[in-house]
This record gives sequence, C-alpha cells and structure tokens, in this order.
Amino acid sequence: RVTNSRYQPVEPTLRMIRGRLKDASLLAIKRTVAHKAQQWLGDPSMEKFLRPMTLFAASNFANYVEEARKAYDDEVRTKGQ
Repeated sequence: RVTNSRYQPVEPTLRMIRGRLKDASLLAIKRTVAHKAQQWLGDPSMEKFLRPMTLFAASNFANYVEEARKAYDDEVRTKGQ
C-alpha cells in the first residue's frame, strides 16, 4: 500500500521478506519501506525501484534500514524540541 503497488505473494518475494524478518523487526521493515517510498515516490527514475527485489535484497536492506532509522530518529528529535 505504501508504495502504491500490488505485488503478489509469490515464493521468491516471500523468501526475501522472511530473510529480512530474521535481520530486522517488523516495525523496522515497515519504517524502511515507508522511508524509501517517501524518498522515491514522485521520482520517475526511482519509483521503479519500489519493488520487493530492490527493497528486500539482502545487499540493499541493511543500508535502507539504517537510513530509515536515522530519518526516524531525526524526526523524533525535531518534534521533541
């Protein structure tokens, strides 16, 4: 929903998601997807990467989680001031 997509729950996609659930909490995964959607939606050159193969690839995901964590921490810090 966050990415305005309707990917089907096919086994290769589910396998990647299950792998990321071993690496991060569900909350971290949701924040990461929301963060990447916020960054990339509206940018035609990047919207095409809002797909499971890119978002949940092990080689990308750790970086995306860290980006989202920093953005969330910054947002919380800003609201708290």
